[in-house]
Order: sequence, then C-alpha cells, then structure tokens
Amino acid sequence: MTTPSDNNSHPDLYQSFKFRLKWDGKYIAGVKQVSGIKENIEAIEYREPSNPWSKKIFSMKKSSAITLERGTSYDPEFIKWANLYIQSITDFGDTPSLLDMRKDITIELYNEAEELVVAYVIIRCWVSEFTALPKRHTNSRAISIQKIKLENEGWSTVSW
Repeated sequence: MTTPSDNNSHPDLYQSFKFRLKWDGKYIAGVKQVSGIKENIEAIEYREPSNPWSKKIFSMKKSSAITLERGTSYDPEFIKWANLYIQSITDFGDTPSLLDMRKDITIELYNEAEELVVAYVIIRCWVSEFTALPKRHTNSRAISIQKIKLENEGWSTVSW
C-alpha cells in the first residue's frame, strides 16, 4: 500500500472512506458523511392589481452549503485552502481575495465493493466552516477532519 510520503494523492489512502474528494485530477481527502447536495429555486408571490388571486413566479436559484464530516486528508494544499477563510477574517494585512478561495471539487461516492456509484462536481466552492482534529499519530502527516462546510455556486453530475 502507498504511504502518504510516497504520493499524497493516491486513492488507496482514502480507500476506507465512502466519499472521496478530488480537485485538479488528484485525491485530496476522504470523508465518512456528506449532507445532501441540494439546489432550489425561490418562488415569488405577486398579485396584479386587477386580479384578487396571487400568482407565483420563479426567482433565483440557490445552492445549499454542503457539509462533510469525519474525514482525513494527507494533502497540505487542501488543508491550506480550507484554512483560507480563517486567514481572510483574522488578518488585516495581505489576505487572499474570495476569488482565490473558490475551487471546483469533485465528490465521489463508492459502494462496499469499492465501485464508483456517482460523482458530483461542486462548482466554485469555498470553506465557510472547518473543524480539524489533532493528528492521529505523531509520525503521520494526516489531518483529521471533524467537519467542513462548503459554500458553492451549484453542482453537476459527472458522466463516465
């Protein structure tokens, strides 16, 4: 089996996870639980002056934040990106812009037979909440993720 020092993006590192995250073609994390991936369209109610009945029309499309829980990452760039939102709030000096924080991430769902069931591309997402746990072992470069919340601009399914 590949060790984290051999290749941080190797899928075997995340084999025990039902959900695996990718960006730029490499695996960056594995998580045990993902909230619903959801979009909705707001309805606006209006009434014409000459009509006593109201009507509904559609308005903006909204994408709900996606929460990922109980995971692990060996990728230092992913952890650095996940912490960018904290830096942008707490630093008054050279902070990254929100545009630098947005990234497309693919969430893959695997079944018990290790077969890919479905994959979603989460579009232009950024981290609004991140709770990390201490490292599991002193010799491991892994970061344990308790919870990470991804704000996003929508999603699409991947056909393969």
